[in-house]
Amino acid sequence: MKPARSLCLCLFLFLLPVLAHAAEEKPEMTAYRYGALGRSHEMSGENAEALEYFNKSLALKPDPIIYSNRAELKKKLKDFAGAIADYDKAIALKPDDVVDYYSLRGGIKSYSGDYTGAIADYDRVIAAQPDNAVVYNNRAIARANTGDPTGALADYDRAIALRPKNVRLLSNRAVYRKANGDTVGALADYDLIVMLEPDDQASYSARADVRLETGDLDGAWADYNEICQLLPEHPYGYYRRGVVHQALGHDQQAVTDYETVERLEQKPSSDLLLYREVSLRKMHRGTAFADLARTVASWPEGWDKTIGLYLITALDEPAFHARAKSGNPVDSKGRECSAYYFIGVTKLLAGNKDAARESLKQCLATGLTKLNEFTLAKAELAKLTAQP
Repeated sequence: MKPARSLCLCLFLFLLPVLAHAAEEKPEMTAYRYGALGRSHEMSGENAEALEYFNKSLALKPDPIIYSNRAELKKKLKDFAGAIADYDKAIALKPDDVVDYYSLRGGIKSYSGDYTGAIADYDRVIAAQPDNAVVYNNRAIARANTGDPTGALADYDRAIALRPKNVRLLSNRAVYRKANGDTVGALADYDLIVMLEPDDQASYSARADVRLETGDLDGAWADYNEICQLLPEHPYGYYRRGVVHQALGHDQQAVTDYETVERLEQKPSSDLLLYREVSLRKMHRGTAFADLARTVASWPEGWDKTIGLYLITALDEPAFHARAKSGNPVDSKGRECSAYYFIGVTKLLAGNKDAARESLKQCLATGLTKLNEFTLAKAELAKLTAQP
């Protein structure tokens, strides 16, 4: 065979599959490839490119799956109206696929604040699939947001009846119960969660929060102690256990925990140093004034520094109150809770129990149960009340 003929034959054999593929290419396949490219770009975080490819795919061939893909991308881009419109089109193309598209559209409606619309979609899914625990859970969230606590709890109960060992479902019901004042029910859920996941520190922490709200300091201490055992090199457990020790009046143990946090963090937070200073003063072992003054002076401007200035008497009580009340009203309420605690405990250390009692009551009046100062003030007030 001559070289020229050999070269022509090779080129022909090389181009044959390409030409055949081009001849067989269909619009549907091109739409499919555009859709695949869209998914690939979305997975890579290239959302603009993904949207472009989904648009091209749908321009060639409307497809419910691609509409669903584009809807989820639009949800990610906060285009909720566009996402819902895409699910409308997916449902129009495949109206019998109730579980997938109605459920997903319901999720976007709920996410965007249309809880009534979400409930309608979830109703359709549950009618078709009455054992879908996840949809009961999702409808519970939507019902809670429409002011239907009875319906919400019934849905949470149904979801958990279907999947009694699902920690996520139990956790959602526990949060809902706690938010609605049912601390007994919330604790029961957290007890189950801890049994199912005994090595998860988050479960102990969540249960400890509820126990603190109910005044069960010993129970909260046990939960934080468990976290210390699970994560001996993590400061969180020691910090929280230290606060509970302090509330229980175990000031030496509180100081020990705070010092462990300081060792683990190397640069302790200023609020920890403030709590430790209170425990040291209660044991008549307060930090030397000059040393504490230098420490406070080194802190950046902010609320913790303001507390520090009060503790070293560089700020009097009226000025302390004035700074607490200044600024954003939402933030000032937390600062007032904090200020009342530190004023109350300072008066208590000075032997002025009546004035201390009034300040601690003012701290509790803020109702900010999640603040450490609230927990500490509540404990100090209980001790004062128990005294003759």
